[in-house]
Amino acid sequence: MSIGNNDWFKAEGSATYSDTASERSRISPNALNNDSYQFTGKLSNGDNARFILWEIDGSYIDTQRNTQGAGDFISRTGNGYVDIYLWKGLALRLNAQHEANQISNRNDTFSQVREFNSLGAGLTYRQSPNRSITLTANKSDSDISDDDGETFVGLDVAWALSPRTQVALSYGRRFYGNSASANIGYNSKYFRTSFTYSEDVTNTSRLIANPENLGVFVCPITSTALFDCFQPNSLTYTPNADEQLVEITTQNLEFDDNIILRKSSNFQAGYDFSRVTLAFSWRYALDDYLDLNRQRRTYSFGSNLAYRLGNNTHITGSINYANITGRGSISTVQGESDNWNASLGFERKIGENISTKFEANYRKQEGDLNSGGGLFGNNFAERRVSASIIYKYE
Repeated sequence: MSIGNNDWFKAEGSATYSDTASERSRISPNALNNDSYQFTGKLSNGDNARFILWEIDGSYIDTQRNTQGAGDFISRTGNGYVDIYLWKGLALRLNAQHEANQISNRNDTFSQVREFNSLGAGLTYRQSPNRSITLTANKSDSDISDDDGETFVGLDVAWALSPRTQVALSYGRRFYGNSASANIGYNSKYFRTSFTYSEDVTNTSRLIANPENLGVFVCPITSTALFDCFQPNSLTYTPNADEQLVEITTQNLEFDDNIILRKSSNFQAGYDFSRVTLAFSWRYALDDYLDLNRQRRTYSFGSNLAYRLGNNTHITGSINYANITGRGSISTVQGESDNWNASLGFERKIGENISTKFEANYRKQEGDLNSGGGLFGNNFAERRVSASIIYKYE
């Protein structure tokens, strides 16, 4: 939702609710049953501002974990800055930061609020609305004694190298130490890439409810098949009501709901020309469990191909690989696992609402990492062939 007079100020806000649930089975004791409420808001100067630019944003997330003894996971953030122009593109920057994470309804040490605040001042050089560099000196106020009263450098870069290429970089400090983020995008007529690096305090329910989407492909609401999708014509494309941004990678999550500090990288590339649509992805994630002596590292890559034999006939193929390594103080979370998944398919539309599909899948997992006590253990291979007739009722 957006409100406000664009000449003097702008206001945006959103409220979302998500219900994340999974079933507990005989071979997998983990199950999710959580409700999440998220509120975000932003206030900023309007288009008429010339000598003073400002922005305030914040968020509040409450994940109610219904597992006995888990406690509710509550996070809140707030950031603000004021740029006061001194001479041409040079401005004095004043900024503030707030972050807090807490597990309520628990009596252990993690139930305490982990709060981090900072105040800073510095300089901003702004060449245009989409080209700016900010350098600040900041002082922290933290619940963690090692970070309290520390002075640190903050850097923010938002620079459009061209109408087709955008770069956004950020460096600073949070309650766990130095932090960074990055967002780099490139778009041309037939080729599009996007890369992000982020650091977040989160859990599985939040990652499922709010998957990262880089917007490399846009698909109709009724389909996520690659041959039905297209690449947007700009880096800031907003989907229409009958469209959706589609995530072409998988997160490879573990179905527990512990609180983690996730440092993750995500790269996606897409090519769409003539009869061929190709997608490539690479992901890396390092999960530090904040209330356990445990760490989980995942890196993966994948590719998807769609080839149009005709207006109604398509061949599809995909191959995905993930390597997962676990470290911790207990043996059940230690080990390594290699996972392969490949598919080859053929689909043909027969008339307006009927289509046929044939698909062959191969999946292989090997290693000594306990992946949840699956029916076939930690080492297995699976082959599957399927045929289907699909009717779309309108």
